[in-house]
Amino acid sequence: MYIYASSPVSKVVGEFEPVDVIHGEPEDVWLQTKAYAGVNKAFYDAYFDGRAVAYAIVIQNLKMYDVPKELPFHAPQSFRYIEHL
Repeated sequence: MYIYASSPVSKVVGEFEPVDVIHGEPEDVWLQTKAYAGVNKAFYDAYFDGRAVAYAIVIQNLKMYDVPKELPFHAPQSFRYIEHL
């Protein structure tokens, strides 16, 4: 999977391999992911406020690019399948 940074960067900044998806009540998912989430509890709680279920992607082989890459098309609102950049 590629990591796209929206405005003002508007480029692909890295990639990773998805391994698993964790889901459950937001507090349970927080307890499983807090050491690796990359956000603090306040941000997490605000993001999942009012939600009954939270999802987190377990990743491996994270690679952040030294130089972000341009997309050969306009970025979609959700996702798009691509072979390689």
